[in-house]
Amino acid sequence: MNEIDTDGVATLSAASLIARLALSGLLGSASSNVGIVQEHDTHSLFLFHIATDMAMVVVVEGPAQLGWVRVAARRVGQMVVGLLAANNLQS
Repeated sequence: MNEIDTDGVATLSAASLIARLALSGLLGSASSNVGIVQEHDTHSLFLFHIATDMAMVVVVEGPAQLGWVRVAARRVGQMVVGLLAANNLQS
C-alpha cells in the first residue's frame, strides 16, 4: 500500500463534513447523522459524524461493502464516545 498523507486526509475530510453539515442545515435537516462515501481507483473513503465535535475517517484499500463499514464504524464510534465520556468523568 502506498503511504497516505493521514493529516491531509483528516483535514480535508473534516472540512468536507463541516460543509455537508452546513448544507443539511440550510436544507432544513434536523439530523446530523452524516455518512459520506468516496470511491477512488484504489481506496474507498468513508466519513462518519459520530458526535457533536467528532468525526471518524475510514480508508479501505480496494472495494468495501458500505453496509459492513457503516455497522463497524457505528460500533467503534459509540465505543470512542463512551471511552471519552468515561475519561471526562474520571478527570
